Amino acid sequence: MDDIPELPEATAASDLVNSAVMASLVRMLLAKGLLSGEDVREMYEGALHLIEEQQAGIEGDNPIFDMARDLLERHLR
Repeated sequence: MDDIPELPEATAASDLVNSAVMASLVRMLLAKGLLSGEDVREMYEGALHLIEEQQAGIEGDNPIFDMARDLLERHLR
């Protein structure tokens, strides 16, 4: 059973797949003219808002939320 990834590795791989598919979808929709640059910006703003709402519902400091917010904020600069 050495070929089965550990949970953190499997989670990271799953997150990477989701991110790559989402990025590809956004690029494709932009290229086809179905999304504008402003649409993409609104999508990142919406994602940031959702993360902030989720973070507000959790007690204590959680570095995962901070890292996620930082990554989204970089896209918005």
